[in-house]
Amino acid sequence: MQAQTRTILDECPAHLTALPTPAPNETLVECHRDDLPAIATYIGERGAELATMVGIDLTPRSGNFAVEFVFSLPAYDEFVRVRAGIELEGEYPSVTRALPAAQWYEREVKDLLGITPVDHPDPRRLVLHERWPHGYHPLRKDVSPVDQPAMHDRRFDYFEVRGEGVYELPVGPVHAGVIEPGHFRFSNIGELILHLDARLFYTHRGVEKIVEGKTFDDALYTVERTCGVCTVSHAVSFATAVERLSGTRVPERATWLRTLLLELERLYNHVGDIGNICAGAGFHLGSTQGAILKERLQRLNEELTGHRFLMGVVGVGGLRYDLDPRELQAVVDAHITLRKDFETYLDTILGTDSFVHRI
Repeated sequence: MQAQTRTILDECPAHLTALPTPAPNETLVECHRDDLPAIATYIGERGAELATMVGIDLTPRSGNFAVEFVFSLPAYDEFVRVRAGIELEGEYPSVTRALPAAQWYEREVKDLLGITPVDHPDPRRLVLHERWPHGYHPLRKDVSPVDQPAMHDRRFDYFEVRGEGVYELPVGPVHAGVIEPGHFRFSNIGELILHLDARLFYTHRGVEKIVEGKTFDDALYTVERTCGVCTVSHAVSFATAVERLSGTRVPERATWLRTLLLELERLYNHVGDIGNICAGAGFHLGSTQGAILKERLQRLNEELTGHRFLMGVVGVGGLRYDLDPRELQAVVDAHITLRKDFETYLDTILGTDSFVHRI
């Protein structure tokens, strides 16, 4: 797999310096910040996809920051990490015009670390709203995780659509349901939506900062509570990262059981989302039946693990405890019935013309 990465990077027009990395299926290279757009374009044209982009505060070691773009090669289960050093209060040429998927990542890094992507097409704040003071970047190593700065009174600078017949429909950030806060400003002509300006991140809590300095187990307790309905996905992601860095081997049974838990989490969320789509379209029979199916799935979670949201099962190195084979078989048997009921449910909602027309 390493050979494939070397082939991809062999003819790269920029100078790259290889850096050590503990993971066997990834390559880490360092480049000059000015070469980032060209490298992103070059790698993207060869079938790689942007997996994530992060900023790194390296000031305790080198006095500088860095930005890192992580590309995945799905066909080879391989990753290419491209890192560029940035000086304090520094900047780098934005990659977004060459790689549109980087847009929110670059804005997030600017907010949290103060690293500026020059020539970004949308330089507005993303994670930190206008009330946060300028110059405050919460993920820097020298910023306290508990001391909150004084807030300012500023309004959200939204994009305004002008023209005959255009009207604006503002929704949120406080909603009547259980969804997290978000402000959505629709610009419409009749039922045609011309533009949507979404403002999210009202519940930014600085989780990355909170877990700094904690033991892996203590950090995992916080990570799996970042989002209640994403408990397993967050816990497995964190545990996998720790295991890759430390060279920890996970037993095969634990790997399979983690996959099962991820699927159980995916199922109750997807069924719940279908019910919520029905609620958004005003189809109350569909939303009620979706809620019932989701409840049945979550009760199975509780029978298997003792927790409806599957908390406290995943651990670094595997699972915190084994799962009873009889309970596992009971879950499999129950899902056979649930699948049939779900298919009937889908037939009902997709056979309702008024609902189908609305979506």
